[in-house]
Amino acid sequence: MDTLKLAVAALGALLFVVFTLLNIEPATNAIHEIRTDLTTDNLACTTGVGDDTCTVTLTRLAFDNTTTNLTATQLSPGAGSHGTLIANNQTTVTIEGLSASTDYTFNVGYVIPNPSMVGLAGFDQALEMIPVLMVIIIVVAVAFFGGIWAMT
Repeated sequence: MDTLKLAVAALGALLFVVFTLLNIEPATNAIHEIRTDLTTDNLACTTGVGDDTCTVTLTRLAFDNTTTNLTATQLSPGAGSHGTLIANNQTTVTIEGLSASTDYTFNVGYVIPNPSMVGLAGFDQALEMIPVLMVIIIVVAVAFFGGIWAMT
């Protein structure tokens, strides 16, 4: 009977782990959607002689300094998409793969902190902790209920 209890407890723990792993990414994505808003800027820049990059300054502070949600679509001359880098200050964007000595206009899309979250002190940080709390709660629940069941 003890072997059966151990097998059932291990299966239960495995199911909790699978449940947690399957729900972490959707929960994280939903939280990111709540915490951010998508915005775009039409920005102009000119490349220098022999230079294949140009730098533009966003009109608002980006949510973070990653290029995950950062796009630069060339509006003129012609159309196209280019690689981007964003500086640690979260406002300076370098656009790559351009022709030298050319005037460009870009539509730059990026995420900003959700304006409705700005006045809620601590709530934004609490949302960020939900995936971690999910894992902790699952581990504690498995240990607690598995221990109680094993003692019966």
